[in-house]
Amino acid sequence: MSGISFSGIASGLDTARIISQLVGLERIPISRLQSRKTDLGAQLKILADLRTKLTALQTKAAELDSLAETMSYEATSTNEAVLKATADENALAGSYSVTVQALASAERTYSDRFVSKTAAGTFGTGQLRITVGSAARVDVVIDDTDTLETVAAKVNAQVPGVSASVLYDGSRYRLQISGDATGLANAITFSETGSLILNTDVGANQLQAATDSQIRVDGLTITRSSNSITDVFAGLTLDLQAVNATAVTVDVASDVDAVVAKVRAFADAYNEVQKAISAQFAYTGESKGPGSLVGDSTLRQIQRGLRGVVSSAVAGLVDPNVLSQIGLATQRDSTLVLDTAKLRSELETDFAGVARLFAKDGATTGVAEQMDVLITDYLDSATGLLSAREDGIEKHMATLDDSIEHMEIRVDKFESTLTRQFAALEQLLSGLQAQGDYLAAHLGY
Repeated sequence: MSGISFSGIASGLDTARIISQLVGLERIPISRLQSRKTDLGAQLKILADLRTKLTALQTKAAELDSLAETMSYEATSTNEAVLKATADENALAGSYSVTVQALASAERTYSDRFVSKTAAGTFGTGQLRITVGSAARVDVVIDDTDTLETVAAKVNAQVPGVSASVLYDGSRYRLQISGDATGLANAITFSETGSLILNTDVGANQLQAATDSQIRVDGLTITRSSNSITDVFAGLTLDLQAVNATAVTVDVASDVDAVVAKVRAFADAYNEVQKAISAQFAYTGESKGPGSLVGDSTLRQIQRGLRGVVSSAVAGLVDPNVLSQIGLATQRDSTLVLDTAKLRSELETDFAGVARLFAKDGATTGVAEQMDVLITDYLDSATGLLSAREDGIEKHMATLDDSIEHMEIRVDKFESTLTRQFAALEQLLSGLQAQGDYLAAHLGY
């Protein structure tokens, strides 16, 4: 019967309840530590949410922190079936007239026709000599075990700048060799030695010669090796689609809508961060409880740092040098309010000036670049302000876990001791009662 306890049988006491209550008293400090750990977990969740919002703000700042991203230009073509155009930050507003006179092409040459693509020894032996543009000649050795398929594989493996395959025209097979790049500079020449009769060097088998593209601008004829021309107009790429005798007009203008959208997204992300911080500090008439971060110095420092970036003048710039001058003003609650009409007006008046207010340009570091750098510092895993606060809470929680574990062990031992002691008491009382009954029986009571 060892290990079995009969609660209160001898004493009449509810010893199980007594033990439970005594153990409960011993567990009060554990409950307090667990409650504190819950509060710290809530604080950690608040900081995690802030980290997410700061990361989102950094992403929006990164979309404005270089002139390439801030100075958005839009190029439009009056006939995209003939010519498409795109502009980057180096483009100049204006209108251009372009006539597409020729498209660049890559060379495409075939062999003679053969009955089979897998039969060996049907086109002789020797060397298929291939020269691409000014590159060194490559001699592909062909023996009597080769088929059209193995010749194509050898060409692909040995000759840079070309692609070979086997074409079936419905009744016969041909070796096809195509240049990988367009333009006269990538023209291909062939020669064959020995008894080879592929006849790639026969002019009639050249189905398409390598040619340059040709456009006409302001009476000037311009040729390039590609159909994508990037070096005629600053910051403007012309993608030629088709030849046409009628000139196409390309208009380049600053893309005000794109910049306004980026600035609005930046302001919205910034406001989300400020609202998250202010929510911890705002007085609502009710206690926020220990799970909040009311009055937290880390949050205060982050809030001040962010506000300093958006409200201070950018060193090295003359007007505009502060966001409020372009319609992005700081309010009393630290959030930003955007005057879209004013921003549009400033962009139309000084597009480059607005861009420099946000971006990094030489020695000048704009607001978006400053914000990007500041948030990187805050979130740095080793030295970041927010990371340090999170690490502090996590270490505190780990310490609490250790304390709770040790206290649980102590309480378990306390409960075991009480259980043994009450069991011993019951056994003692039971023995005394048995002795009393025995004496009473013999004494005639």
